[in-house]
Amino acid sequence: MNNNYAPNDIKITKTISSLESNGFEVWFASNHLEAEKLFWKEIFNNVNPNTVSLGDSLTLHSTGIIPRLKETHGVELIETFGEHLSWREQIHNRKRALS
Repeated sequence: MNNNYAPNDIKITKTISSLESNGFEVWFASNHLEAEKLFWKEIFNNVNPNTVSLGDSLTLHSTGIIPRLKETHGVELIETFGEHLSWREQIHNRKRALS
């Protein structure tokens, strides 16, 4: 876990603890800019993915990460949500994202 946070809310601490006890690696960001930096530095660069998909994350939308992912050379972004996709395309892409 990223210990560079000082949550004053017990709910945040409990959430982080629950996620970690279920095998998740957790980072805490206090704002969108910090979240974007954490994503690129700690997650994306360490995983170095060829394919990326997501579950319609409001955080990824609000930080501007999705447009940057679309522009990242060598990375396929499988979009599973969006008004520009038909229902069948969404289902097809969700199945692709799981394989």
